[in-house]
Amino acid sequence: MMQPQSSQPSQQLAPQYGGQLHVRASFFFLQWFLFFVTPRIVINGQEQRARWGLTSISLPPGNYEISVYFQYFFSKAGRAKTQIQIAPGYATVLLYNAPMFFVFRSGSLKVGQPTALPPGQ
Repeated sequence: MMQPQSSQPSQQLAPQYGGQLHVRASFFFLQWFLFFVTPRIVINGQEQRARWGLTSISLPPGNYEISVYFQYFFSKAGRAKTQIQIAPGYATVLLYNAPMFFVFRSGSLKVGQPTALPPGQ
């Protein structure tokens, strides 16, 4: 037996658009030895490897605690931490600079202005 169809159109939910996090990691050119280590990005406790230069990560909208560091002789060096908000359809840029000369100091992490993503991303 067939169910009667409703005369009202079915409601479709609006698609959920996420945002992106762009982390640009850099160091002073005389610290060439840092080419041999990889920076790590910790997002709300979840760690992932990054690279020197630009790393892009797609995230759902919301508030995040971000930490960046690099592994140096079995310890976490150059740690920097901040909190950001990811808005739907926008890219949030973080600029990470490793500490100059003494790697066990804190690095710097600056939040840039969010920019609109091109349509389709």
